[in-house]
Amino acid sequence: MSVGMGTYNNAFGIGVAGRAEFSAIGVNGGRAFTNDIRLDGLPITGAGFNEAAILPNQEGLQEVRGISNNFTADYGHGQAVLEMTTKSGTNAFHGQVNYLMRNEGLNANSFSNNQLGIPRQVLLMNNVGGAITGPIWKNKLFFFPAFTIWHTMTVFPI
Repeated sequence: MSVGMGTYNNAFGIGVAGRAEFSAIGVNGGRAFTNDIRLDGLPITGAGFNEAAILPNQEGLQEVRGISNNFTADYGHGQAVLEMTTKSGTNAFHGQVNYLMRNEGLNANSFSNNQLGIPRQVLLMNNVGGAITGPIWKNKLFFFPAFTIWHTMTVFPI
């Protein structure tokens, strides 16, 4: 499986082009955007590029499976199936918090920019997220909210 992801803002799922970047998956030599993408058994492919219309929070995913050969007819169509399953709640309270920071000090400059004497571009990315789970009604009803907040700042030279 090969996944096409860029490092520009569209790679983070912003807008149709961002969802299309997430969905540019080629399986067994097949073309991108020919796969069936499912979340909890329901198809979530959009009509534009056959892209994922919903991008779930990574903290809320329990399992991601790629099925490429001999899948049954209940999966529908596609070169392959990308199936995502969300987490469920538990009777105990659990939580998690994460933070991802990326800036130009952590990136190398490109070879061509070094040859031309162009410094690294300013880049600031902060990703804060978390999840919490617990019971609402013991053994019957649970909650599991998850969130992610992206803050991105990129300055391009004129």
